[in-house]
Amino acid sequence: MKQELAPDQISKTISDIEALSRQSAKQLRKIWLSLFDKAAPPYSKEYLIRRIADHWQKETYGGLSKNAMSRLERAMNLMDKGQPILEQQTVPNKMVGTKLTREYNDATYEVTITEEGFEYQGFPYGSLSAIGTRITGHKCNGHKFFGINDNHPLKAFLTKNKKMGRC
Repeated sequence: MKQELAPDQISKTISDIEALSRQSAKQLRKIWLSLFDKAAPPYSKEYLIRRIADHWQKETYGGLSKNAMSRLERAMNLMDKGQPILEQQTVPNKMVGTKLTREYNDATYEVTITEEGFEYQGFPYGSLSAIGTRITGHKCNGHKFFGINDNHPLKAFLTKNKKMGRC
């Protein structure tokens, strides 16, 4: 973070950011060009305002850590190119095909781990909780429902891969 800021410096940054919403898209594209030394991407006025405001706030208040900045820059570059930001997480091959079973109300339920998440009764699911909720008819913790406690071999994997173990 930068050293202590003068009140007039903070006030100017705030008023400059507030004024962005009164600018035309053409004016915002000129501001963009002066800040980033490249033409603005063909996105909405709101997008340009957010990115310009972010740039000014970083100049005034300081930026994020190098790691956070690197991750955000990658995401923004993907967005600038029209590509999806989120990377699809995949399951290591050794986990694909693993079956989780649960006895509940005199019936046996089986879930298969797939590359994209989970499969139950032929349908894909993003979390064990969604499957547990489907089976029980009420919200439940998928880890608990399928008996994945701290000692279970899948616990570390599902915790590490939050998308897979979302509860």
